[in-house]
Amino acid sequence: MIEILDISYFSAGWRWYGRKPVLPHGRELWEFQVILEGECRVQLMNRRWLRAGEGSFWLFRPGFVHGWSGRDPDTKCRMAVFHVSDVPGSVKQVMGERNFVESCISTQGKGELEQWKKRMPGILEMPVPLRALRSTAVVMELGCWFLENQQGELREEETGAARLLRQSLSWMSSHLHEGCGVEELAAAMRRSPQHLRRIFLQESGQQPRHHFTGLRVARAKELLRQDDYTLEVISEAVGYSCAAALSRAFKKETGMTARAYREMNA
Repeated sequence: MIEILDISYFSAGWRWYGRKPVLPHGRELWEFQVILEGECRVQLMNRRWLRAGEGSFWLFRPGFVHGWSGRDPDTKCRMAVFHVSDVPGSVKQVMGERNFVESCISTQGKGELEQWKKRMPGILEMPVPLRALRSTAVVMELGCWFLENQQGELREEETGAARLLRQSLSWMSSHLHEGCGVEELAAAMRRSPQHLRRIFLQESGQQPRHHFTGLRVARAKELLRQDDYTLEVISEAVGYSCAAALSRAFKKETGMTARAYREMNA
């Protein structure tokens, strides 16, 4: 199954942390916070604080006690915050044993983040399987933006590996109906199949074929919840040669048949 990186909380907009501070407390999940304009302060324990200026990008480990405040009541910032279930392995490698890391986001990254901000409310309202895939794509993007300015902490090869995985997953999602496999993916990414398999295993712990199956079954679930499509049509739409092939993959992945899933969600 594809690794799911879920987003449980998202908020964005202007904040006057000097007037309404967020008192220090530990979060249950990983926290990404980006300061898009203005400034604020990261409030630590023992009355310690750090300046968070425009363009700063913060990542906090689950359980680490911190808060947000301002220099004075008129200090404001425009921010975006994501609480996520997990982060990519290459991000954890940069974190090491530290509880938080400050990075910065590029101008291009800020522009891309603005687009994701507009889509996030809709993503959080999506049906669970689709939301899971969309959330995973967002967290992968956050991880890439975070790592872009951590060259001193991470070898270029490893940063490239995270980016290659993200691009591969995006290509796979867009070409499911073509019935492609690792050979076609490798050609599209201009890498050898062996290299791709190594990168997928290194970054996600799974081979490309497992991701293909996870994406196809997730897409099939979306279509099965609609009465308009037969199993034959759905199998073709997600890249299987026939309904029987879809049913075998579906049962192996979920433990139930595609027909049973449709009846359960009718």
